[in-house]
Formats: sequence, structure tokens, C-alpha cells
Amino acid sequence: MGYNVVILVGGETTGTRFRPLSINSPKLLFAIAGRPLIEHIIDSLISQVKEIDNVFLLGFYKDSSKFVQFTKDMENKLPHIGFEYLSEANSKGTAGGLYYFQDKLFQGKGIVFIHGDIICDYPFKKLVDFHEKHTSNVTILGINPLTIVENFKKYLSVKADDSDQLVGDNINNKFGTIVSPKSSVNVEHYVEKPSKDFTIQFNTKFDILINGGIYILDKKIFEVLKGRREEISLEWDILRNLPDSDLKFNVFKDNVFWYNLKTPLSALLANGFFLKQQNAVYDNENIGPNVSIGKNVIIGKGTRIKNAIIGDNVVIGDNSFINNAIISNNVKIGKWGRIEGTITNATICRDVIHTNSDGNIRLINNIVVLCENISVLQDIFVFNSIVLPHKELKFDTKYEIVM
Repeated sequence: MGYNVVILVGGETTGTRFRPLSINSPKLLFAIAGRPLIEHIIDSLISQVKEIDNVFLLGFYKDSSKFVQFTKDMENKLPHIGFEYLSEANSKGTAGGLYYFQDKLFQGKGIVFIHGDIICDYPFKKLVDFHEKHTSNVTILGINPLTIVENFKKYLSVKADDSDQLVGDNINNKFGTIVSPKSSVNVEHYVEKPSKDFTIQFNTKFDILINGGIYILDKKIFEVLKGRREEISLEWDILRNLPDSDLKFNVFKDNVFWYNLKTPLSALLANGFFLKQQNAVYDNENIGPNVSIGKNVIIGKGTRIKNAIIGDNVVIGDNSFINNAIISNNVKIGKWGRIEGTITNATICRDVIHTNSDGNIRLINNIVVLCENISVLQDIFVFNSIVLPHKELKFDTKYEIVM
């Protein structure tokens, strides 16, 4: 037997920062570079690791039909692997579902556990080889926080500005922090979202890394739990206690491109990343870079599109311009339309360290999002604005939320 894969997909109470794109569909099923993010994860995993027995999606959606249908589609695509959606009656925390379904999940060599909103180079083979070489009970992906923005420059064309850096202290306060000796792979200390009083020194004998959200686990992780509970946090109840236990808790240190899908802005960034991996190029020289186009799309003559996600059944009139925008299904844009957002390194930095819904509007106002069934009349300029479904834009719209 090989590994089982568990992808955490969340539920109705999560993904609020991704609104309005998550109004009608779960965040992780939103099409990025033509496919849902979790399909990118699965395809990357299957191509790298041959010993995969089953893939489980774990979540707590009241209406699980879309995930159930997704697993059926994946079974048709990959019939040699089992796919199943496991539904929690309510949110059980990041490890509560693992505990509840442990007899089904922890078989064979253990599980590859992935937060479904992780976007990265997915070093799955390296991670599995590392885990087996060090005979670990728990292996965690550790990311150098100082490389995140630099990797964005490598993959994406982003305008430079005065905020062309990301302070390490800021990002470590937003994610789980791993402390490991530079000369070792052992995790000596784990802190989940440390307070600002937690001083981080990068020029020491320790590596200070952030939790990359990808793990390999065996069933012994539950030995560190203190009493049985309905809700269990992997980060607070397990990882935090592992360094003081007898289990082998190791970190795979890597500098891969890494991000997580939080906001509409991050969907655009992920779109560009995956398209570059696929070397996607359109015959029309006016389209690209970083453009994905859905089904049954009509694009008029002389229209220029770059850094955009275009949904299904979209009509774009002649001589229009679209940049830094997400155009949802069934949108119509008239001739000479201008749909434009502005993304800089400062925008990305704010998005990286932004971890709650408060102030989210300041972030999404750096792009344009046109939701489903919107009509934009001829000669209209839409700039850094969000337009909710079923609207008709008759006037220029700048820095607005049209409800």
C-alpha cells in the first residue's frame, strides 16, 4: 500500500476573503488557469508520487454536491485512484476531521495532508523522499519568508514601487513559524501566528521558516493530544506539542514559489503562475501574458487583454482593453471598453500579510472583478472596482463596489 492524500477544502464559514468570487461556488473550485486549484494540486501530486492509493477531500459544506461531482470527474480522469469527499457535520478544526476519519485515512504509509488553498511549485516527490529517508513521523514543508516577494518577481511581471520588500517580522506574525537549527532538519520549536512580542532574528544558527501547509503524517500524531475533543487544531493542539514529544518532527526546507489563495487578487497571481508553468501562449498577439480564457468566449477585433481570468460565455467588444481583471461567466463588454486594475509589489505585500476579512476592500480595489451576468455598455471605463452579479454599467466606475 502507498499513501492516502487528504486535501482540506474548508466550508461555508471559510473563504470570506475570496468574495465575491465565492458567492456561487466554493473557493477551491474556482477556475484558475482553466482548472480548479485542487485539480492543479492533484495532477502535480499524481505526476510526482507513484504510490498514491486514494485522494480524499475533507470539508464541512452543507451542500457538498459540487465537491462530490468533482470527485466523480476525477475518478473518470484517473480511474486507478480512489476519490471521495468526506463531509464533517460541522467544523472540527484543521485536524478534527483527520481524527474522526482516522481509520479510513491512516492506512499504508500514512497521509499526505494539504491545505487546499496552497499555491506553490509543489515539491511532492522531494517531500516524500525526505520523509522516508529520515523515517519521520511528521514532515512539514518550511518556506523561507524572505523569498516570497522575490519569487513573485521571478514569475510575474509586477510594477516596482517604493514598497518593494516584505519585512520578515510581519509575515511570520501571520503564519505558523518553524524554528529549526541550520545544521539539522529537526523542528525545535513551533509557534502558530506568534505575537509581535515574539522576536525573530534571521542571522542566527537557526532557520526561521513559515508553515507551508503541506505535511506527511502518520497516525502517531494523535499521541500528543491531551484528552479527546470534538474540535482539534493541527497547529495549536498537535504541531505546537510535537517538539516536546518522542515523535520525529522534521522540516523539509525549501525556497519554492509559495502563496495561498485568499483573495481575488491572489487568484490573478496564481493564474499567472500556473500559466507560466504550462508555457501557455495564444496565437493572437494581443492576448497575454497571464491570460486564461474559458469556453465559448468571443473577443472582438483590436482588443488587448493581459493578466486576466476570462470566464465562460463572455463577449468582449472590438477595441477594448482588459488588464488586471477577473471577468466571470456570462459577462458582456461593449466596444471600446476599458477594464483595468493596478497591481504593484506593495499590493502583493499587503495581500501576503493580510489574514482576515477586515479591510479586505482595500485589497480587492487594486483589481477589477466583474461577477456573473454583467453588461458593460460601449465606451465605459471600469477602474479598480468590484461589480456584483446581474448589473448593467452605463457610466464609468472607479474605486467603487457596485451592489
